[in-house]
Amino acid sequence: MQPAGVLPRAPQVNAAKERRNLILVRPRRADYNGAAAMTSGRRPAANHAYGWTVWYSRLHFVEPNSIRGFPSMDISTTRPKVAQLTFRLLGRSVHPELFQIFKTHRIERQFYSADLNITSDGHFLVIRSDGQTLTEIAASSHQLIPSTRHILELPLRDSTSDALQIDETFHYRFRCGLERLPAEMFWMIQQQLKDSGSDHDLVQFFNASGRIPIGGVSFIHIDSRRRSLRIQAIHTFPDDLALVKTESTFTLRGE
Repeated sequence: MQPAGVLPRAPQVNAAKERRNLILVRPRRADYNGAAAMTSGRRPAANHAYGWTVWYSRLHFVEPNSIRGFPSMDISTTRPKVAQLTFRLLGRSVHPELFQIFKTHRIERQFYSADLNITSDGHFLVIRSDGQTLTEIAASSHQLIPSTRHILELPLRDSTSDALQIDETFHYRFRCGLERLPAEMFWMIQQQLKDSGSDHDLVQFFNASGRIPIGGVSFIHIDSRRRSLRIQAIHTFPDDLALVKTESTFTLRGE
């Protein structure tokens, strides 16, 4: 019998059943105000020379972004397992109420606006320009999201990169992946992220799960320019000794 006050253990994920192939969904023209994603339909090439190790080693030297007014850091609930994480891009907005949000920030520029959110298992961001909206989501494949206007969907596994031209408004370039590390390297990176948190853009610390006495960290660095937005994110999962890493660049026409 389950002891009173003890939550049941989450079922184990069968890795053999997880999808490993990239899915690029070509949306219908009517799906998002006439915008059409010019996708190749091919699997993006794995980028093993990703440069993340160099980025880790320079975390203390990244110049703070000029954007001000980020909420103060705090420690919140524990982070779910890393299994079945998915990276998606939608040609529409998504209700924030669908997510468990711990930190949020809004950017207003002359040619676009954007909302960035740290969630329990990753992030989602929304960028708007010239009547078009894109939403990027890094979250569990079980995350409830709208079923329409999907531009791409891929499981977060080995490092992957590609670029999409979306109508005449956005050029979207991304890199993403899941990396499992030896314990010593993982804890070094985890500590670098925690030490650099006070000097960087958007950071969230999570409580420990109980099995390991250190909780996960979400770190998002923002490079906001006149006609482009670049987001670099690292989400750590101590129970799995895993990192989720994404880098996305949204470039507007004329940049």
